[in-house]
Amino acid sequence: MEQLNNTTSERVDDLPVIIHWLSQMQIQLSIDRELPTPHGNRLGLSNGQLAVLFLTYILTQADHRLCAVESWVRQHHQILEITMLFKRLLVWASRRHPRKGKRWVVRKYWQTHWNFKSPDGWELANPAKTPIKRHIKVKGNSSPYDGNWVYWATRKGEHPETPTKVAILLKKQKGKCPYCGLFFKTDDLLEIDHIIPKYLGGKDEYKNWQLLHRHCHDKKTSEDGNINTKDVRCL
Repeated sequence: MEQLNNTTSERVDDLPVIIHWLSQMQIQLSIDRELPTPHGNRLGLSNGQLAVLFLTYILTQADHRLCAVESWVRQHHQILEITMLFKRLLVWASRRHPRKGKRWVVRKYWQTHWNFKSPDGWELANPAKTPIKRHIKVKGNSSPYDGNWVYWATRKGEHPETPTKVAILLKKQKGKCPYCGLFFKTDDLLEIDHIIPKYLGGKDEYKNWQLLHRHCHDKKTSEDGNINTKDVRCL
């Protein structure tokens, strides 16, 4: 059955406009200047940023109850995060160029698709571009102590009973022989093969290595026309 993707949506409303005008009034800077700074180990928003969020909630919801702010923030966390982060980056960039206008600063640091990018090429990480790595569950009753070194080296890229090169290649190839397309088994004889033979200029490096069954390696070596038996590594 096809897995359906969950799509969430948020109402933007007037949140960016209100936060913009509050920043123009320098409420955050005034509060942070007057109130003592939070604890040095504290991670999160400053007192001024919290005040801006609370004022935004009051103006949009016409409600001054502090107990209802948390649920409101959860409902609009994406637009609030984007707006607050943009303002902080804009303040930082404006301080670096005090003689330039905000339009010049925006054109310099937000060049393509409104992604923040520094002049030396460093770009702010975009969560939408982060690849998703799904966790693969352990098969059945498998255990690191069951002797199935092929499975665990393929899963983790390392195993105490397996050479480092073999374990890395097993994980890279996902436990499969690229020549025959079959999965490796614990009792299989494996050998490291040079994709480009050494006599043709191939180098000793991971991008030129592949892990094959012994009989697959013999077939590939005969196809390559290489009769140098020193190129074969028995594992």
